Amino acid sequence: MTLYPHEHHGAWIHDNIIENTGWDGAQIGVTPKDCHFYRNTVKNVGTEGELYQQQGLQVGGASSCKIWGNTLLDGPTNGFFIFGAGHTQLYNNVVANFADSGIYINDQNLNMGSKIEVAHNTVISSGDWGIAVFGAALGPGFLRNNAVAGAGMAEIGIGGEVPEFIDEGNQTADDPDGFGFVDAAARDFHLTENSPLRNVGFPVPEYEIVDDHDGVPRDDGAPDVGAYEFTDTGSTSDTTTTDGTSTDGTSTDGTSEGPTSGPTSGPTSGPSSDSGDDTGVETNGSTGGNSDSESGAVSGSDGPTSSATASAGTDGGSTGADAATAGESETDASGCACSSDANATAAWPMLLVLVGFRRRKQGAVA
Repeated sequence: MTLYPHEHHGAWIHDNIIENTGWDGAQIGVTPKDCHFYRNTVKNVGTEGELYQQQGLQVGGASSCKIWGNTLLDGPTNGFFIFGAGHTQLYNNVVANFADSGIYINDQNLNMGSKIEVAHNTVISSGDWGIAVFGAALGPGFLRNNAVAGAGMAEIGIGGEVPEFIDEGNQTADDPDGFGFVDAAARDFHLTENSPLRNVGFPVPEYEIVDDHDGVPRDDGAPDVGAYEFTDTGSTSDTTTTDGTSTDGTSTDGTSEGPTSGPTSGPTSGPSSDSGDDTGVETNGSTGGNSDSESGAVSGSDGPTSSATASAGTDGGSTGADAATAGESETDASGCACSSDANATAAWPMLLVLVGFRRRKQGAVA
């Protein structure tokens, strides 16, 4: 008998310090509506060396999330691991010192056409790729205005026949010292006055990012690249408006309200783009992953894959649930069904054993 989990509609994870975790810093799965992960600090994760459980933040299970204003530091695999997610936005995040990729995006061979939109992130010191995007089943997403430096393989890798993926306004360097940060060694990635990242970005037409990681207003014509906008008045972490509501740094023109504050009300559903909205996710592909490697990359495909310790959750071409929110599946189905009449059956199996669950290690694709 196959058991399926319920969907989560509404998750707001914010203003936390998560550090020294044995497994992942955080996971989000099966959350196709109103998913927000913001202003968190996640550092020193995966200390137990548990295979597939060593990411800073893992998002999967067709979850559609807005992920902004976070700081992720120090881990043995990937910072952000976006693996089989729905429409998802990552912006104004700082990611440093992960042994695999700072941001790793893979469609998990799920034919959802998901838009993954990545803008204004600072990604420093990655063992493999700074930002890796893989999968022919992804929708038309983009990388815009990201500052990426110090990657072991390449600062940006886009492969696996990714369709219509825009690479625009990104700045890369072999050494983060070349970006003119205040103090890269001390992980202060604010910009100095002479930084080459200043005023070289492009507007993000899909959703206007009006503030930076600290809440500093961005130039709406030529913003600075990376998580921070230069200011000569000092940086601030105050992102509260005068009426007491929290802002996500995107435009609030009446069509794209940001999160609200207070214990009884969470954020509204983000900007007017397709990510993080209330429409649900409709999928038509197999959730198995069809992977012979530990990275989750489709075997035999070209393009970037995560290295051998990545949290793919594969087992001989089909996946089992990593943890309560891992969001991978052992059966073929058609996605996160509850949100759509076309998908009458949920696609994500219930985790039966929460503790001590291990999958055998697969050989990486040569």
